[in-house]
Amino acid sequence: MKDKPIRDKKHLGFVRSLPCMITQDGEYCNGEPIVPHHLTFIKSESRMGGKAGDDKTVSLCLMHHGVLHHMGEKAFWKSWKIDLKTVEAIADSNYKQYRGEYE
Repeated sequence: MKDKPIRDKKHLGFVRSLPCMITQDGEYCNGEPIVPHHLTFIKSESRMGGKAGDDKTVSLCLMHHGVLHHMGEKAFWKSWKIDLKTVEAIADSNYKQYRGEYE
């Protein structure tokens, strides 16, 4: 039996409390709200075409999140010169940090 993707509303709230991953500064993002972006490039047997687990999320302001969906995920990260392994590592780090603070 395949594992179900992790769903954790409290973790998504934690991700919303982080700065935009692109600028690390709300000023540049014009105070846009932060939204958790579920990484779509993660290959997981458990996804079966669905959304990645909440543990595979990064913080993006609403503006950068919209640009990402317009460009496509791989093109967006490439345009910022951020490789996909780094993005996934940041998502994993966010989840570990959250679990350490809230468990």
